[in-house]
Amino acid sequence: MYEDLETVPVYVCHDPIEEAEMIAALEQAGIHCALQSFEDSAYDGLFTYGLGRSRILVLEKDVVCAERVVQGVAQLFEKSGTGTSKETSDSTR
Repeated sequence: MYEDLETVPVYVCHDPIEEAEMIAALEQAGIHCALQSFEDSAYDGLFTYGLGRSRILVLEKDVVCAERVVQGVAQLFEKSGTGTSKETSDSTR
């Protein structure tokens, strides 16, 4: 069904809470997503320091809606003081 569509990164997460909130918000909006982790226990955080903990990928057809959702959640994190990243979708490409 979606074989001809590529996945596109829309957000870089820096902690597990941020991951869970972003994924929950995307799923609640009806957007299917995948999480690509940068953690590798053999390198003890080497990749996560430079790349973040993970990034969220969505299908090309959902990019515009997904970016709106993750920006809204990121703003909530910033307002509450719990955000660990000010990065948006521009930093994921």
